[in-house]
Amino acid sequence: MFHPTHRDWALAASWTSCEEFGDEPCRIFKELYWTKNLGLDMSYITNYVFDFEWGVSKKTAEAKIDMPAERIFVTRDPDNQGHQQMGGFNGHWDTQINLFMSDDFYATDPVMLLESGNTLVKTNEYMFVAASHSDETRVTVHSSNYKSGFQNIKKVKMPDGLPLSRSFTLMDTSEQQVFLFLQNHGHNTVFGNLYISDSDGRYFALSMDNVIKGEAVDFEKVNSLDGTFIINRYDSNHHKHGVRQKTKQVHEFNEADMIAEEEKKASRSRMGLQSNIGDKQKITEQQVNHNIEKKIDEGIVEQNVKTYITHNKGASWELIKAPTQSPSGKAINCYIEDGCSIHLEIYSHLGELSPVYSAQSAVGIVLGTGNMGTHLTENNEQKALFLSRDGGL
Repeated sequence: MFHPTHRDWALAASWTSCEEFGDEPCRIFKELYWTKNLGLDMSYITNYVFDFEWGVSKKTAEAKIDMPAERIFVTRDPDNQGHQQMGGFNGHWDTQINLFMSDDFYATDPVMLLESGNTLVKTNEYMFVAASHSDETRVTVHSSNYKSGFQNIKKVKMPDGLPLSRSFTLMDTSEQQVFLFLQNHGHNTVFGNLYISDSDGRYFALSMDNVIKGEAVDFEKVNSLDGTFIINRYDSNHHKHGVRQKTKQVHEFNEADMIAEEEKKASRSRMGLQSNIGDKQKITEQQVNHNIEKKIDEGIVEQNVKTYITHNKGASWELIKAPTQSPSGKAINCYIEDGCSIHLEIYSHLGELSPVYSAQSAVGIVLGTGNMGTHLTENNEQKALFLSRDGGL
């Protein structure tokens, strides 16, 4: 992991092997190292490490936040003497793993920032930390931002009555707010809710419910237009053709049903560019679910997946209008008021079909594979390539 402002600095981690211990009992754990000369010299920091990040970001440097360039954040188990467990992978958290901060690569004792802080996800402007509940199967979610040098870590606040979730995904932080996806409809459902934060990443409001999730969430940013995003949604209210969500009363988010695994950085090549999965969809998954609701038949979900677009950063979502004529000039009679609109593939089909594509340099241009009708069809022979020159308006 390279330093945001010092090109020759980096952090690196490696696992021990039994050969290193000779006649001593084998212990497998992760060790953390630092370098200031691109790896020519590697210096040991600490062991039993889970997640680690540089404290500085490009945003803190631009804002001239006073903090040492050597600052690092580390989640680790300081008391472990045996094999290191993979946090979250076995269906439980560990209250012995804590979040620490060091300004000198552990030359002196580090500062504990959050007790039981098991994992962290950090972007240029925000940092999210999942802390283990005492039952070691649930976590509380905390956040901080660059304004405090990522040190003012507090529990996030979510809409009142939010059901427990088995996972959360950091979707997008590019416009001074956070889109957060929570899979809180039960262990076996293929959708969850999308929330948007205030500018501090502390208070969240519901933006859209029933957003589809496969290997990744069906959520895509239109890169050339601010506030424009596209999602696929399970539409349980078939008669509604537009959705507007209102902010609800908030309360402290204490027992969200989430646990952590290491930051998932999947990448996908699209027309020579990297997709949003690697850059935006950062996830921590829960293997044990505490609020399993009645499963909705997958066939019903598949027959009611619709594509929505927002041009105001999730304040309202609308179906996508179909073109009025085909490339050959034939009239197309597909109108939203009749229940007909464009529905696009995003990520649910695991790469079988290309997801929505846009580029920052091509203002308003959006490409997508999909179909016209009442919902996104499974029949690929009915799908076509659609092009918008006005960002989906």
